[in-house]
Amino acid sequence: MFRAAMNKNADTLTPAARQKLLSHTWPGNVRELRNVIERALILETTNEIQASSLPDFQAETRLQKPRPYKPHQ
Repeated sequence: MFRAAMNKNADTLTPAARQKLLSHTWPGNVRELRNVIERALILETTNEIQASSLPDFQAETRLQKPRPYKPHQ
């Protein structure tokens, strides 16, 4: 979907990129995954999505502020 819209040739992931995606917990679920793939395609200049085109998930996790606990009412 993104690949055609952006006229990009990257249609696979390198093993390192695949592992990086699989090791992330995806707190934003599908929406977060979609944004990550779209961003990677924008940055990618090769025929495969490289791990370097993906965000540093560990750094992003460290930068997030803890959310206060709100019990369900």
